[in-house]
Amino acid sequence: MYSLRRKIKKVWPRMEFDLLMVCLLILLIVTFFWQNIFITIYPGERGVLFSRFFGTKLTKVYSEGLQVIFPWDKMYSYDVRLHERDLFVPVLATNGLTIDVQVAVHFRPNIDELPALHSQVGIDYETKIVLPVVSSSVREVIGSARTHDIYGTNQQQLQNQILQEIHREGAYTFIDFENILIQSIRLPKVINAAIDQKATAEQEMLRYDYLIASAKKEVARKKIEATGIARFQTLIDTSITPEILTWRGIAATEELAKSSNSKVVVIGSGDKGLPIILGGN
Repeated sequence: MYSLRRKIKKVWPRMEFDLLMVCLLILLIVTFFWQNIFITIYPGERGVLFSRFFGTKLTKVYSEGLQVIFPWDKMYSYDVRLHERDLFVPVLATNGLTIDVQVAVHFRPNIDELPALHSQVGIDYETKIVLPVVSSSVREVIGSARTHDIYGTNQQQLQNQILQEIHREGAYTFIDFENILIQSIRLPKVINAAIDQKATAEQEMLRYDYLIASAKKEVARKKIEATGIARFQTLIDTSITPEILTWRGIAATEELAKSSNSKVVVIGSGDKGLPIILGGN
């Protein structure tokens, strides 16, 4: 035991120097490769690890916060929050004319499929998957419909059809498409003119139908009015006798005689014995 202690004391100065050099070397390596060893994944992001010896780690998605990796490996960060991209798509319609469609697509990468997305597509998945798939789906749905149907079709129905087409193409395996909004559809001028003419003709037809219906109602009203007048005249002709007319004339004469206006009433000198009224102020 004593001899062992003597040996350690004898070699310790040299071991101490070597140990110090190793520590300095480790510190130098850590300082130099600090950014490659200590990786920060920020809020709204997830990480995928690429190992230089084993390739992309497909079984793990790294969450937010500080991650420690080997300096020869590399961590790729993906923004997994909701993305919005505006896209302008020229569509060739069935009649050979071009329709300009502008859409806004909302999407996010599928977190569970991030390692596979990174391995098979890469960090620029928007350019390689999202934009081509959306453009293709818009052309398939809008291009297969007639231009007049596009003008009159419910916009929500077209959006649902585009989403269904996107899912049919299989892009949703890596990407979650939340929604797609049609912002504008610009038809060719010749189609717009034809649609305007059709709408104008329909409005004119409605106006003519209204006028015809109004005329028919007016004819019916006048017919009813004429029938009522005829019935009234028939009733008068059958109910009024000469005696009644004479009696009504005498009653009217009495009322006139009571008025304050000056007049001369000759009794019994008129037609059928009715009084004659002369003068008056």
